[in-house]
Amino acid sequence: MAAMFKGSKTGSAEHVDCVCDECATSIRLGARLGDTDKEINNLPSVLRNLQKRGWSNIKSVLRCPQCEAKRKAPKDPTTPLGDVLSSWDAEDKQQEPEMTTQVELRQPTKEQKREILAMLDIAYDAAAQRYKGSDTDQSVAEALGSNILWGWVSALREEFYGPDGNEDADLLLKSVAEWQDKADKAYADAAAKLEEARVFLTEMDAAKAEVAKLAAAVAKLTKNGKRT
Repeated sequence: MAAMFKGSKTGSAEHVDCVCDECATSIRLGARLGDTDKEINNLPSVLRNLQKRGWSNIKSVLRCPQCEAKRKAPKDPTTPLGDVLSSWDAEDKQQEPEMTTQVELRQPTKEQKREILAMLDIAYDAAAQRYKGSDTDQSVAEALGSNILWGWVSALREEFYGPDGNEDADLLLKSVAEWQDKADKAYADAAAKLEEARVFLTEMDAAKAEVAKLAAAVAKLTKNGKRT
């Protein structure tokens, strides 16, 4: 571990002091230490955090925002701005792999694989063969930082843990299935009642027809009886 990173512990909290190689300015960030205070297990995450705060780590030289600004300031005021920008681009391309952007990374490093597997140990339910809660490959990647691609999470999850899916989605599918069963039963009950009603109405129509016939026969007999 380079001397510019110094691990320390305060009770159960673990930190890393990042020291500027040029002016000795330091900043303390949260970290995950290894067996010794010199072993920083999440160095890529620490470097990303530093980069967001304006620090740089070029050719293993750590610079605070002020020293980085001095480094990028043109030495000769007559130097064309285009030449200055070109020199900056050339230097930035020499940054260490952990400081590169997500687009430049195509395969995860060993440290990134360890970070992903450690997060999967927390987020994935191996017994149920699914993520806990609403976690997904993408949410795990986002939680680890912009240098982690969710496709890497997916590949490691498939290889070492199990299939995709999560608890919330399974519960939602179960709820939908239960609702569908209730809806199907209600429809069947309604259809049966409608059929009963149809049969009843058919029988009533037939009965009304018979009553009409009887009424007509009675009326005819009554009429004939009066004539005699």
